[in-house]
Amino acid sequence: MGAHKGQKRKAYTAQEIEFISINAESMFYSQIGKILGRSKASVKNVVRQLGISTPSIRARSGNRKPKEKPANLPTSKVCTGCKKDLQLSEFTKAKLGKFGLRSKCKTCRAAEAVIRGVEQKEEISSYGKRYRKEKAEQISKQRAEHAVANKEQLKEYAKEYRKNNPGKVNAKTAKRRAALLQRTPPGLTVEHWKQIESFYVEAARLTKETGIPHEVDHIEPLQGKEVSGLHVPWNLRVIPKSTNRRKSFKRIA
Repeated sequence: MGAHKGQKRKAYTAQEIEFISINAESMFYSQIGKILGRSKASVKNVVRQLGISTPSIRARSGNRKPKEKPANLPTSKVCTGCKKDLQLSEFTKAKLGKFGLRSKCKTCRAAEAVIRGVEQKEEISSYGKRYRKEKAEQISKQRAEHAVANKEQLKEYAKEYRKNNPGKVNAKTAKRRAALLQRTPPGLTVEHWKQIESFYVEAARLTKETGIPHEVDHIEPLQGKEVSGLHVPWNLRVIPKSTNRRKSFKRIA
């Protein structure tokens, strides 16, 4: 029922037909069509087949205000993504969608957004690098102006950050020191840097919990007398500060 000539359309469900029969006398065909995701012509065809006598457009127009919520609006809808029959609250609004809602549920749309984010990650990253390169002078100027205008606020923020994140601060300090000594290999990945940071976070945790100062030690010293080690995860360990001081630039097991 309600199929276009020469075009196969999905048949009206019993729920949709009931909805039309209840609201045909108080709503326009186009309004019903928008709610059900159907054309005005197909809705009109259903009304005729049901033998419903509808008032003229002028008669209906006189009763359009205030707007009333359509009677017997369904409480559930089938998601075109996961194919599950879900409550209408599981869908976001869409003016032209069936029942005024999107065809896919919130969960399916969220999953699609994650996939798009992964697929576009490289593109977004490339755009960001290109933008920073092209606008380097402008960005540098804006940062300098912001630093001057918020000097005290930024100073207080930095102080609070160092207090709350001693492990991360120590990791960055060690990274700069290793870079100056040219003991950081160029092939380290983001995951490697996260592993390195975790050693410094652990040293800060042990210091706080035990009351005994702990530090991150380079098993092979960065400035060893015979062999100089690298600033890499597999050359790090957490030991008490006193042990690290005794070790100095020597290698101990």
